[in-house]
Amino acid sequence: MPSTLQPSTERPATSYDEACTRFEALLRQDTKAIDPASASRLVTPGHRTERVMVLFHGLTNSPRQYESLTERFAARGYSLLIPRIPFHGYADRMNVDHA
Repeated sequence: MPSTLQPSTERPATSYDEACTRFEALLRQDTKAIDPASASRLVTPGHRTERVMVLFHGLTNSPRQYESLTERFAARGYSLLIPRIPFHGYADRMNVDHA
């Protein structure tokens, strides 16, 4: 059976500083429509770590969903990236962008 996997075109960051710079660029894409408490989050001790988690929030939710879990893993030495999924985390929670 032939493989349907495609080679990755992603370019992983080559350093901690580059990863932080990319995260800042991600945050700059948000508009004033995004609730600041629901923005993407990067939690690190300020340097590269051996363990990293990427957490994706649920439908109609935002990165704030993981507040308590984030604290627990950060205390254990993890870096955590919790991106805001597009069309989520708006200050106006009655928007119809999910449609």
